[in-house]
Amino acid sequence: MKDRLQEEWERVLAAAGIDLTVGGLTAALRSPQMNIRTGAAIILGRRRETSALPSLKPLLDDQPMVRVEAAMALALLGDESGKETLIQMLDDNLINGVPVTAAGYLAVLGDPRGYQVVLQALKSDLSGFRLTAAVALRSFLRYHSREAGGNRFDLFSTVTSALKDPSAIVRRELLYILASFPEPETVDYLADAARTDRNSTVRLVARHLLATKKRSLTKKPSLRKS
Repeated sequence: MKDRLQEEWERVLAAAGIDLTVGGLTAALRSPQMNIRTGAAIILGRRRETSALPSLKPLLDDQPMVRVEAAMALALLGDESGKETLIQMLDDNLINGVPVTAAGYLAVLGDPRGYQVVLQALKSDLSGFRLTAAVALRSFLRYHSREAGGNRFDLFSTVTSALKDPSAIVRRELLYILASFPEPETVDYLADAARTDRNSTVRLVARHLLATKKRSLTKKPSLRKS
């Protein structure tokens, strides 16, 4: 099943005239354009195209944004160098954004060691970093209310504390995450956002999520006939 990122990059590369076959994407890994190399790595990894392994390896020495996507692609293809590179990238300068992306990818792979990196980015002065961190939080939902790798994962408190973020885009992303929590207080937070958020789009999203959440809470199991 395709994920949203893969679908987005398939559209981008198709619009750029890139052949989306394995051969075309493998050739695109050598493109002089960084975004083309990035997209090709993302798609090949998500498609689990093991034949692309030799062509992905050189991208581990590429620009940070290409490198992190190539590392994830390699990890998805079962190459240990991919995960090892993602772990190393947790210590990169936060200013290039890749430590947060690497942290989210590691969580997808079952390694939550980058959680503190995401929390740090969520407090950044730069809205772009906070948005990247909010997106990465989705990958940690499986660890909510658990302890792992020396971390206690209270994602509900993390998300609700960040709902007053000055960026409407960040608040909207956090609301989508909030709606996935089982905590009964979720309804109250969604209702508050639907009523008081200063951005009309965020209020609309909150109302939609609130209605969906209420339906899921009141839905009764159907009775089976014996």
